[in-house]
Amino acid sequence: MTKAKTNAPQPNAPQPNAAQPNAPQPNATAPKPTSTWARLTSRKMLILAAVVAVGTGLFADGAIQKPADPVEPLVLHETERLAPLAPSAPLRVATFNTHAGVGRDGIRDLGRTAEALKDLDLAALQEVRNPPFEFTGPQVADVAERLQMGWIFVPAERRWWHDHYGNALLTRLPLSDYVRIPLPTPSRQRFRAALLTNFTHWGRTVHVLTVHIDKDTEGDTHDIQLRTAFDLFLSLNEPAILLGDLNEFSTHPEMVRLMHTPGVHNALADIPGPTVKKNPIDWIFTRGLRTVRAEWIANPASDHPVARADLELATDAIQANAPRPMETLHD
Repeated sequence: MTKAKTNAPQPNAPQPNAAQPNAPQPNATAPKPTSTWARLTSRKMLILAAVVAVGTGLFADGAIQKPADPVEPLVLHETERLAPLAPSAPLRVATFNTHAGVGRDGIRDLGRTAEALKDLDLAALQEVRNPPFEFTGPQVADVAERLQMGWIFVPAERRWWHDHYGNALLTRLPLSDYVRIPLPTPSRQRFRAALLTNFTHWGRTVHVLTVHIDKDTEGDTHDIQLRTAFDLFLSLNEPAILLGDLNEFSTHPEMVRLMHTPGVHNALADIPGPTVKKNPIDWIFTRGLRTVRAEWIANPASDHPVARADLELATDAIQANAPRPMETLHD
């Protein structure tokens, strides 16, 4: 007797998909599609990496010292505080490396800087900072406010995307002109600038050159800057004054050349040396002027003393400037 065939499934036979009987079965080895979250996370990581790279580049660029713009005009601030001196008054000048307001005790105190610069008509300052994240302006503005003087900041270097370091001038006198002169820096990535200005006193135009010479002695920057500053000073019409931190002693050949030039006077030559930096590197030179009084002022505001001199026209300059007597007329 033949058994009837049955349609019952076999135990090991694959079962068709009930919803889609003819659909192909998924391949167990095929890669799973990337999820939306994974794609977003990958994109965020790329953006973050780009931001970090750009930020790192900007930070590195901001940290690099660059020369200040040599043609950007300088500004004389607080001109309402300025007035001419009486014709008979001596001219009181000084030069001071402020060490950015940091004294030998390591404390930054611009009040002490101002205290060291009292009773002056004109003061050249070196190592003046313009803090990038304090938004208070250059340090000379604070000092000038305490002394009620006018001021000029003379930037030499840019860093952190602004003019951050240079020289400055404090004045009680109206200035006729003021121009920044970049000094050559062939051998290293540090920059210096001089200030040339003038004013009227004793009925004459007095020329003032203020400088801070780089102390680099391994290359030729130092000597080139000295020679440049001295040649410029010697080219000025008398009366003329050179104020600054020259970072050099009296025995250097360029110093010897300047001091042996006829008509050049070392305003600090006839006084005892300072108690700080006993072999001084801060100098006041004049032409067409004589020293009435000079002194070194020790102070806690810096690692430098203040070099100060009271000046007046030299005798021959006074005679040259005096009015000529009227001639007697004869019949």
